[in-house]
Amino acid sequence: MEEYAHRRNIERFERELASEGDPARRKLIEDLLATEREQLARVMGEKADTRGKTG
Repeated sequence: MEEYAHRRNIERFERELASEGDPARRKLIEDLLATEREQLARVMGEKADTRGKTG
């Protein structure tokens, strides 16, 4: 579920970035996009860690 939310946010920020002309707002969107990508990578890493465990 968390993965889905991050993917949706990334898609939204990419769309906003493509149409944004204000440099200050572009910087904010770029920062938000980078954060969402990092969070998605963290979630995917956690998912990969738990897949191999039979515990």
